[in-house]
Amino acid sequence: IAFSHIAFMNILTAIFVNKAMELAKPDKDAVAREQRAKDIEAYEELRTLCSGLDTSGTGVITAQGFERHIRTDSRLAARLAILGLNVADAEHFFDILLFATGGSAGRVTVDDFVEGCMRMRGAASGVDLHMLDKRMGLIYKSMSSFQKETRTTLATLVGVLGSTPIPEPEGLSLGDVQLQHLCL
Repeated sequence: IAFSHIAFMNILTAIFVNKAMELAKPDKDAVAREQRAKDIEAYEELRTLCSGLDTSGTGVITAQGFERHIRTDSRLAARLAILGLNVADAEHFFDILLFATGGSAGRVTVDDFVEGCMRMRGAASGVDLHMLDKRMGLIYKSMSSFQKETRTTLATLVGVLGSTPIPEPEGLSLGDVQLQHLCL
């Protein structure tokens, strides 16, 4: 009787522990909501800090203003570091942000600046890498087209001037993607 009583208690305990473990698992929707709330909080805090970069009141941040502010305001540098954005070179960081947000002439809106920072944080995702791959493919096509047009134009010039054709550079051909002599 004692053995069956212990076995019965073990079964009840196992059921209770199993149910408790299931209830302790975080709900996926709750985790997603919590992450979204953290992202919104980070966005708002960064936007508040970055609004101080707009000294003219136009809603625009300049490269010079950012560089000056990042050197003098440790809160902004610390917040960017928390987001995973190490701003060791403010000029380079701002240039990358300009490219990512489509800003021009060394100027970007406060909202675009903050959104760009939020997108650049953390490690690159698979989507980021695929987007980069697609852009590189477009650049390759554009360069190949430019190379063909340039060769045609040079051939026409050579024909008009009566010179000998210019030989293809050895080891570097965009058509064959041979980069033997390319040194970075």
